[in-house]
Amino acid sequence: MGIAGGKGFGYLFARGRKLGKVPAERLVDELLDERGVEVLVSRDGLLSGAYAVAGYPALTVPAGIAADGTPRGLTFQGGYLEDGEVIGYAFAFEQATMLRVLPPGVAGE
Repeated sequence: MGIAGGKGFGYLFARGRKLGKVPAERLVDELLDERGVEVLVSRDGLLSGAYAVAGYPALTVPAGIAADGTPRGLTFQGGYLEDGEVIGYAFAFEQATMLRVLPPGVAGE
């Protein structure tokens, strides 16, 4: 098991928003099952249309800054009641990459 991500998820935002709760749950469950993973990963909340409607856990962590200065994030999304898995993967990513960057003018921690 592990994580899955990729460019093919963009269409899911629009599709997920149009679905009701049960179809959105099926969509997320199928993505997890098809890929044999515990967590899906998308950039900048691209899967939010599906997981938000399904009511599944998700957590976005900092993933650096784009060339234009816009903050980037990776969203880790899991299956029903898999909050712990999502938190674990998101924490591991954040600790391994240290991509959190404070915006200019913000005092350090």
